[in-house]
Amino acid sequence: MKNKYSVPALAKGMAIIEMLAASRDALGITDIYERSGLPKSSIFTILSELENLGYVARAEAGKYQLTLKLYNVGMERLSKLDIRQAARPEMEAIAQQAEVHRPPGRSGKR
Repeated sequence: MKNKYSVPALAKGMAIIEMLAASRDALGITDIYERSGLPKSSIFTILSELENLGYVARAEAGKYQLTLKLYNVGMERLSKLDIRQAARPEMEAIAQQAEVHRPPGRSGKR
């Protein structure tokens, strides 16, 4: 089901970022076009803006690669994350599974 508040340009930009992240090598506009089918003009425009924002940089021969800006954004978010609160649903699910698989007569407490 499609969200009624979609932003196609953002979706295309994120697809390009994910492509660059998955590639060992820098990618050119044609490389991205061949992998995505997006119009080359759109790819150029998106890459230009991502470059202006500092998320990508030009590498050799007009190809593009990600910078560390996304890493820095992720690390900023991670520094504000309460790991116990984030892990709680998973830990509760694991505890519940352990309770189900405990042999009869064993409480699991020491």
